[in-house]
Amino acid sequence: MSPDELMGTRTARVSEGRYVLSGSKRKRGGQATDSGDVLRTTIEYGNEQLNRIAE
Repeated sequence: MSPDELMGTRTARVSEGRYVLSGSKRKRGGQATDSGDVLRTTIEYGNEQLNRIAE
């Protein structure tokens, strides 16, 4: 299971395959994605994983 599936998050992608992390809101598939929230969630997930490894 991918981190996106675990956290229930989606990221908007531009045509070159890069992720949009500018903090702007973009419409994709009828849903607004706040890339700032995506980045914040990703960092929180990474911190949780590091804490589990440290235990």
